[in-house]
Amino acid sequence: MDSDLLSSVGLILLSSVLETYPLVIAARPHKPNEFALGLTDGGVCVIEPLDLEVLIDDSTQGNDKFQGKGTEKYEKWTSEESNELLKLMVDAATRGWRDSNGLLSKITVEKHIFSYLHQKLGLEKTYAQYKIRVKWFKKQYNKYSKLMRHNSGFGWDHVTKKFTASDEVWDYYFMSHPEDKSYRTHTFPDYEDLRIAVGSGTAVGTHSIALGDDTDARTFYTEERRVSDSLIDNFIFCRVNATTQSSIDDRVSPATSTVSMKGDSRDLLDENRKVADEHSEKSIIWKLTEVNERSQCHSLRVPDSLTSTRVSRLMYTNSGKAILALYANAVHNLWKWPKSDCNPTREARANTMPQLWKPSSGIPMTNHTNRMNPEDRVPCFALSKNDSYVISASGGKISLYNISTFKTMATFKSPPPAATFLAFHPQDSNIIAIGLDDSSIQIYNVKFDEVKTELKAHQKRISGLAFSNILNVLVSSGADSQLCVWSIDTWEKQTSEYLQSPPGCSAASLADTRVQFHRDQTHLLAFQERQIAVYEVPNLTCLVQSVPRRASGRITCATYSCDGQSIYISFENGSIGVYTASSLCLRCRINYYAYAPSYPTVSAYPLVIAAHPYKPNQFALGLTDGGVGVIEPLESEGKWGTLPPQEASAGSSTGHAASSDQPQR
Repeated sequence: MDSDLLSSVGLILLSSVLETYPLVIAARPHKPNEFALGLTDGGVCVIEPLDLEVLIDDSTQGNDKFQGKGTEKYEKWTSEESNELLKLMVDAATRGWRDSNGLLSKITVEKHIFSYLHQKLGLEKTYAQYKIRVKWFKKQYNKYSKLMRHNSGFGWDHVTKKFTASDEVWDYYFMSHPEDKSYRTHTFPDYEDLRIAVGSGTAVGTHSIALGDDTDARTFYTEERRVSDSLIDNFIFCRVNATTQSSIDDRVSPATSTVSMKGDSRDLLDENRKVADEHSEKSIIWKLTEVNERSQCHSLRVPDSLTSTRVSRLMYTNSGKAILALYANAVHNLWKWPKSDCNPTREARANTMPQLWKPSSGIPMTNHTNRMNPEDRVPCFALSKNDSYVISASGGKISLYNISTFKTMATFKSPPPAATFLAFHPQDSNIIAIGLDDSSIQIYNVKFDEVKTELKAHQKRISGLAFSNILNVLVSSGADSQLCVWSIDTWEKQTSEYLQSPPGCSAASLADTRVQFHRDQTHLLAFQERQIAVYEVPNLTCLVQSVPRRASGRITCATYSCDGQSIYISFENGSIGVYTASSLCLRCRINYYAYAPSYPTVSAYPLVIAAHPYKPNQFALGLTDGGVGVIEPLESEGKWGTLPPQEASAGSSTGHAASSDQPQR
């Protein structure tokens, strides 16, 4: 074999046995040109091509030693020049100068970045030289971030600018990466800037980012994410005006599109760019909080989850000391936090592992399924206010359980029709509202085993029920996108309203509509797969409506925090959005890998989300892989993100949205 050829592929392999050949081959998951071989003589070797396109000299920060594809010879970038360029790229991202793909165009680079470099440093750089430098930034970022990509147990300290891990994790990593031992002690002051500038590009393939349509550069592989987001989605420009209050449309994050009551939509990104261009000296930048890593929050996965089936329903007990889950196979699990020195009150915590509670009989609470196809079942349950009883159904009879003993107290209402939603009456736990798949609602007295009345107004199955014990009403929602308000004194319908269809949404995406009352018992959260909205009851006046970005996938669940200040929304891409309740402004995004297990199931995402009853920043997730997780912010943070400037300074609502700070009525 030609020795020059061996050198060209970076392989030096000397064998005294000519019959040696590879039996197995494996490709590296994040490097498309690297693979490993297992040989018949027991040898194992790793092979990758030489990088002939960019030869990096660390002393000059990756300047090319050769002439490029054209005739232009590139000048070196000094450390000062590279640092200034990186700062400008970060600033350009925060100013919203990227295009719809999250990229800086050639015009933007030449007009804004080069002009500043020339003014400050006297540089005369070309766009081709800019592209070479961006390539080098990407390689630096990928080199730093491989700890996060390929290894669990690593974190990032935002104060010391160091990567963090236990001694065992470091030692294991160095076994395969001995050249990176300096990572353990060195600081990386540019890591966060590199992440903003080049670490979140536009996806052009699995785990890849592009430099833009007007460049011939190769595609580089970036940090593994469920969805590759352009950074422009993470910022909003907010004008500060002492006399004029901004409207809801001005306050909504560019990660969402807000739909007015007339049904038209606006491109908030363009509006924010205009504000940035015309009022840059008067504008302040508010940055969306991104939680991307396990070190940025407290999270745990409860033990003994039913990993073979998805979690269909999830709730905290009213005491906040336990979590109850209903699985797609009709089985319930209950986890309780044990008493300990660090948790004497047994409250639910994301840094203390709960225990799966099992009755003495060892028999779990299991619903009747009526032999219904699991895909056709609509599991539902509700908990009494004193945490003593749970009513539950999974396509078959409705069961009433004693939650302390798991014993079945009663069963009733054999299908058809099957129950699709259950709710206890707020003033009498013997009365429950039963939403059915034939679009009707039955008001049922458990004590006397009788239907008091039947409510009919929907055209499709009931998907949500919510009582207001202040207004004395029941709000129902259905797969027909209709909301109905019923008096609980007379059980007569007071009013009804259809959710407005966002532009571009199909009927299929507007299927199930679910509802929940705010703690003030007058404002109502309604959500579907593609939109969320807040209504004022009893008139069903729509106060604000928002359509989250499609990159996140469909909405799987949403719930108010216990204080009514926030709305937690789970998405099909695995992320959790923390929205300001009064304006539906996204202020924090928690990505999948911040709470995923060490070896996550790629396709898993949250189906249900539950808010802690008295801890406003804690919530629980029920996942498609059967896992149940509990998440809360670090003690140093205390909450999920910060409010936009207008939100923080506003003392009252704007007329478009009701403030969640108002006193209870």
